[in-house]
Order: sequence, then C-alpha cells, then structure tokens
Amino acid sequence: MRMHLAPTTTHPTVAVYVSGPAGTDLDPFLAACRDYASGRGWRVSAELTDEREATSRAPRPGWRAAKRFVVTGLARGIVTYAPPMVVSRGTESYSDVLDWVEGRAAFLATVWRPYEKAVVRDSVAERTGTVIAVDAVGGVAWLRATGGGRYWTTVPEALEPVGAEPRS
Repeated sequence: MRMHLAPTTTHPTVAVYVSGPAGTDLDPFLAACRDYASGRGWRVSAELTDEREATSRAPRPGWRAAKRFVVTGLARGIVTYAPPMVVSRGTESYSDVLDWVEGRAAFLATVWRPYEKAVVRDSVAERTGTVIAVDAVGGVAWLRATGGGRYWTTVPEALEPVGAEPRS
C-alpha cells in the first residue's frame, strides 16, 4: 500500500477533505482530520466535504476544490479520514489518486487505519465485515462477515470505518 506523507521537519499547509453517504454527519471526521493536522504542526487552509451520491460518477466539488488547493500552491497536501473518501468508484482508483498527488510533489495523509476487530465497509466488495488482520506491507486485509460466516480478503485502502465516532 503506497502512502505519501509530508516530511516531519516541515510545517506545510494542508486542505482537509472528507466525504460520506448523503445524510452522514461529516463534522466528527473533519474534527479528527483537523486534530491530526494540528498534532503534526500543519496549518489547515480549507475544510472541504462532499456527500457521495448513489451514482459513482456524481460530481464532487469538494474533492475538485481540494485538488485545486494543491495545484495552486495553497496547500502542500491533503488530509482525509480514510482512503475510500478520496476515490470516486468507477472513475479513479486509490492508486490513481496517489499518482496524481505524487505528480505534484504533494502528499496525502489518512487519519484512520484499519485495526483488528474494527467493523469496516469494504468499498471493493461492497460488504461490511470485521477486520481479522491487516498486512499493510503485503497489501492484504482479512475480514469476516459481521454476522459470522466466510472470510474474504481485500486491499487495506478499500476499508473505511462503520458506525461510531471516528477513532484516530
């Protein structure tokens, strides 16, 4: 799993970006991202959000604005809560997002990391399950259906938290 992070010796300006299904309270995710940036000495230049629509190709003005902050130099990086928040299903992959970031000498930081026993949504399989284990180096996460049953694997960047308040 590739992840681009800012050097620890700099204090860059970042744009915070989160998204979620329509009707989701995004404030806790914004707060977690803001705290994450603050804890690293990064200055937040903008907090941007989008509600994900049922259609995968729905416009995302918040994400376009976050990218514009990077392109114009108003932000050196983007902080998001979980990798699926920056991916538009069907139009770009997480790898595409990282390529875009890398091509602009910028960085993308994610606050949340999957942890054992976390209830997550697998954005690839479109299923909910409990994390059994994660091998970030090997790029594999093992999950079990929340009601029990069969195990399956996915890539760690496809996982996003389900349920309670953000855990950072």
